[in-house]
Amino acid sequence: MLFAFDPQVNRLGLTAASTEAAIREMGDALCAAGYVKDSFVDAVLDREKTYPTGLPFERTGIALPHTDVDHVIKPIIAVAVLEKPIKFQNMGDAAQSVDVEMIVMLAMKNSEFQLALLSRLIETLQDVAFVDSVLQAKTKEELTERMSKKINA
Repeated sequence: MLFAFDPQVNRLGLTAASTEAAIREMGDALCAAGYVKDSFVDAVLDREKTYPTGLPFERTGIALPHTDVDHVIKPIIAVAVLEKPIKFQNMGDAAQSVDVEMIVMLAMKNSEFQLALLSRLIETLQDVAFVDSVLQAKTKEELTERMSKKINA
């Protein structure tokens, strides 16, 4: 299965004061583009409280926020590179926080694909050179192309 990316919903230099602000900004972009239902943002925020998605990788912290498939109209992966890191709770230990520089928001229509994609992403994001190339993208198109090429390889 090929995973969809769209420069229209990706963000470079996203400025967000908090985890919630970043999730709202990205989710609102997905909603405006017709990828997700109005319920998506609140569902992601609710899930984040119970099942945090911040992960400390070798290069930087990356968050993988997502929610149940019933809030999704068309599957998409949205990516944001943040202007300054923000704190997400650690997926492995919610008592710890992770300084996150990149957010990869998943909106999948099939829960089996979502699990497979999460595994693939976690494996892919361990590649320091790849993460650097994404963080150094100059345009949303460049960011989109790098993510799509690597995830769909």
